[in-house]
Amino acid sequence: MNSGRGSATRRKRTAEEEATRNDLFASDTLSSLRHRKAASEEQEAQSVTEGLVELRQMMHGQVQHAQGALGVLAISSGKLQETKSGMEEIGSNIKVGQGLISKLGRRDITDKVLIFLAFIFFISVVLYVIRKRIIG
Repeated sequence: MNSGRGSATRRKRTAEEEATRNDLFASDTLSSLRHRKAASEEQEAQSVTEGLVELRQMMHGQVQHAQGALGVLAISSGKLQETKSGMEEIGSNIKVGQGLISKLGRRDITDKVLIFLAFIFFISVVLYVIRKRIIG
């Protein structure tokens, strides 16, 4: 009976050792899984951080580009304002010139009419003088 009892004790002991061994392997595996998961999360966090740094640098570059474009736009806007005021001045000078040309055109017609009337008067006087001298 001793051998029956001994084999039962051995089986019990073997079962306990097996359970302990499984627990140890499971805890090693669990610990290993936790370690791998933590490493994976750390690597993912580092990857996200690097992505955010790269995104920040790209955004900074875009902001610098936009500031440069804004400066060029401000300079262009100033030049356009200067050009606009110059064109308005030229437009007003053209209107004054048109008025003067119109006035000169009217005076030219008036001068032609006066010259024609003076010529007719001159011819009349010449004919009068010739008529008085020849006839009278």
